Amino acid sequence: MRAIPNPLFQYQLAANQDIYKEVEKVHVDTFAAFTSTFLNESYFKLVDHVFQTNENGTDLDSEDQTLLSLFRNGFVSQGLVLPAGTQRDEYNAKLARIDELTDKYMAGLKDPSFVYFTAEELDGVSTQLLQTFEKGTGNETGKLGFDAGVVSTFTEVATTAKNETTRFVAFLAYAHRAPENIGFLKEQIELRLEVAQLLNYTTWADYAISSGVARSRDTVLDFIADVGPKVRSKVEEELAALNEIKSKDAVVSPVGDADVVYRWDKEYYGEIERRTKYDVDAEKTAAYFPVNFTVPAILDFYGKIYGIYFDRIQGQDADALSPTGKGSDLVWHPDVWMYAVWDNDAYRDAYKVNGYLHLDLFYREGVKDGSSEYEQCWSPGYIGPDGCEVLPSVMALLEFEKSDNEDVKPSLIPYADLPGLMHELGHCMHDLLSTTKSAQTHGTVGSPSDFVEFPSQFMENFSRVPEALKLITKHWSSYSPQAAEAWRKEQGSNATDAPLPPATMPDDLIAQVIKSTENARAIRQIGLLTLAQIDQDLYGFKTVSDAEGVDPASLFNTVYRNFSGIPDPTDIGGGIHWGNFVGQIDQFSRDLYAGTLYSYAWCFVYAEDLFYSFFVDDPFNAEVGMRYRTEVLQPGASTDQLTLLTNFLGRAVSKDGYYKYLGVSTT
Repeated sequence: MRAIPNPLFQYQLAANQDIYKEVEKVHVDTFAAFTSTFLNESYFKLVDHVFQTNENGTDLDSEDQTLLSLFRNGFVSQGLVLPAGTQRDEYNAKLARIDELTDKYMAGLKDPSFVYFTAEELDGVSTQLLQTFEKGTGNETGKLGFDAGVVSTFTEVATTAKNETTRFVAFLAYAHRAPENIGFLKEQIELRLEVAQLLNYTTWADYAISSGVARSRDTVLDFIADVGPKVRSKVEEELAALNEIKSKDAVVSPVGDADVVYRWDKEYYGEIERRTKYDVDAEKTAAYFPVNFTVPAILDFYGKIYGIYFDRIQGQDADALSPTGKGSDLVWHPDVWMYAVWDNDAYRDAYKVNGYLHLDLFYREGVKDGSSEYEQCWSPGYIGPDGCEVLPSVMALLEFEKSDNEDVKPSLIPYADLPGLMHELGHCMHDLLSTTKSAQTHGTVGSPSDFVEFPSQFMENFSRVPEALKLITKHWSSYSPQAAEAWRKEQGSNATDAPLPPATMPDDLIAQVIKSTENARAIRQIGLLTLAQIDQDLYGFKTVSDAEGVDPASLFNTVYRNFSGIPDPTDIGGGIHWGNFVGQIDQFSRDLYAGTLYSYAWCFVYAEDLFYSFFVDDPFNAEVGMRYRTEVLQPGASTDQLTLLTNFLGRAVSKDGYYKYLGVSTT
C-alpha cells in the first residue's frame, strides 16, 4: 500500500473536473487506509517482533529482509516506537503541522509575480513569446507583462533579453515570490528537528540520510567538502570567460560592473558563448528533433542497450485490449502514447512483456504548469499471491509545445530539452526492468533519493553521443511533402525545387552541438552542490534554540554567494535580504528531499562513473547493457543498491568520470 498512495494520479491530468474530483476521493480513501494500517499498534507489535527476531541472524532472503525493514519503518514514521500518550500525540501533531506547512509552501509557489516592460526593454525576446504577454493597463499602459513565476517564461527572458536592467528586474521579481514561504520553512526546520530528536537522532539531516545509500551525514558533508572546491575552481574559469564576453558587449546597460557576470546575467552570456564559440543555433538545431520521430527513435536505441523493444498500442490493438472495447479508455488524454515493453528475441525470455509505458509529452494549459518533467510508476510490479507476476505501469510526463498540424510542421524538441527527456525515460527503464517480489522494493518506488536519480542521470549522457544523435535526428522538412513546402515558405522561398536541409543531422553539426554542451557545465553543477550545502545547513541544527534563531533567507543568500562564487545582488549593495529563493525550492519543504538534497550531485557521480567506465567508447554495447540491466536495475531496492553498483563496477565508485565530464583537473 505504501507503494501506491495515489494509484489514479495520472487521471488528474485529464483536464476533466469530474474525473479530477473522483480521483481526489480515491486518493483520500487510499491515504486514510494507508495511515490506518501504520497506526495499528497491535499490527506494529507483530511486525516489530518479527523484525527484532530476524535482526541478528535470519533465514529471510535479502529482499524479505529489506521489505521487513521498509514495512517496519512505516510504523516508525508514524511514531509507534514512542510511548502511547502525550509523547506520541506530540509527535503526530508535529508531523501533521509539517504536512500542512508543505501544502502552504507549495500553494505559495502558484502565486503570480507579474512584471511589465516596454517593447524596447524586451528587445531580444522572441516574437512568439511576446505574443503571449498581457497588455498592461493603468500605470502599466503601453507595456507588456508576464508572470516571472512561470519558470519557462522567466528562463527565456533571462536568456534572450538584451537589456540587463530587464533581466535584473525579472530576476528580482522571481526571487521575491512567496515571501510567506520563509516563515513556513523556518517552522518546518524547527519541527523536523524536534521530530528527529524524538526518534533519537541528533539532527533532521541525520534522520533523513540514515535510510539512504550514504547512511550518515558525515559522509555527505565529506562528499560536498571534497568535490565542492574542485568544481568551484572550474566555475571560476567559466565565469572569467563569460566576464570577457560581457566586457565586449556593445549594448550592455550595466547593473553593477560592465565586466562582471551576475546571477541574472549567466544565462544570457552563456547563450551568447554557446552561439558564438560553438556556432549552434537553438532553433535550427531543434528542427532536427521532431517529437513523432525522435521519441520512438530514442526508445529504439534504449532497446538496443537493454535488450527490449517497445510496441505501441493504438487503433484496433488498443480497442481489443480495453475492457470497454474503446482504446481511448486506456489513457487519460488522446495525446498519451501507450506501449507494451517486451524483451527482444536476443535475450533470456524472448517475447516476455516487462510492463507498460505511457508517454504524456505535450503541455496542456490548466493541467501542466509549464515547468514539470517527471516519471511516475503508479503501479509497481510484484509477484501476486497466486505466484503470477503483476506487470508495472509507468508514465513519463513532459511539456513539449504541441504543433497545430503535425503533417505541416511537427512538434519539435529543443536540443536543450533532450537530456530531460532521456532522464525521465531513464527512470522508466528502472521501473520497467525491475523484477521484485514486492511492490515496495520495485524500481524507483523503494529506492532512496540518493540512488533513485542515478539510472536516469546515466541516460542523459546519450544526448551527447554522436551515434545516438545520428539515430534520433530527422529534419522536419523531410517529414512529409507538406512539411517541405512549409519549410521553404519559412525560408522565404516559393520554389518547389529549393534544396532542403540534410534529412539527418550532419556529422559536423552533431559535433558542434555536443561540443556546445561543455558550456557552463561547472556553473550548473555548482548550483546543485550549493543547494546540497544549504540543505545540510538548514537541517543540520542540533538544538531547537539554534533552529529558532536561523533566518533561512539570509542563510541561503550568504551560503549561495560564498559557496558558488557567482556574484549576486550583495555585490552591488543589495544587502543579505535581497531575495527569498529559499522559499522557492520545494525540495527544502517536502519530506522526500528535506535533508537529502545532496542526492542530485551524489547520483551524478555514480552516473558518470558508469558511463565513462563502460559506455563512452561503445555506447550501444548490448552485452554490457544487459549486464547492467540484470545486475543493477533488475533487483530494484530488494538488496543494498550501492553493493549492486560496486559489484557491477568491480570496485568502489570513483569520481574520475564526474571530473572528466566537468573538465576538472584533480592533479
